Amino acid sequence: MKKVLFGILAMMTVLSVQARPGFFLGSVSLTDRKDVDVIHLRSCRTRSNRPVSQIKLKVKKVPAEIDRLKVIFQNGGQQEIYVRDHFKSFSGSRWIDLRGQRRCIKKIIVRGDADTWRRTGFRKQAKVLFFGR
Repeated sequence: MKKVLFGILAMMTVLSVQARPGFFLGSVSLTDRKDVDVIHLRSCRTRSNRPVSQIKLKVKKVPAEIDRLKVIFQNGGQQEIYVRDHFKSFSGSRWIDLRGQRRCIKKIIVRGDADTWRRTGFRKQAKVLFFGR
């Protein structure tokens, strides 16, 4: 009986670690021309900025093309991530690992644009949400 309970607890622990949800970091709106937008985060250890080791992005409303991300950490370190991908409306990326220990992010610089070329309704903006864990 003890072995069965231990096995169940071990399985629940593994599943809870894998399904660990992220928290919202911030968002940017990309126009239909190549654009550089910045998300400035609050100081470390606040509700909206905790140490992270992975980030994820989700695109809302309009398709978007994300070329690269530059993550600048509170301790002065930085990491450039080449995404170079087209995201459909309401889709997102996988969890992207950040190099090094879990650190707080100071800002995220996003280079990309909304995929509205040759579509009706120019000047629409793609909203890109960022999450961390």
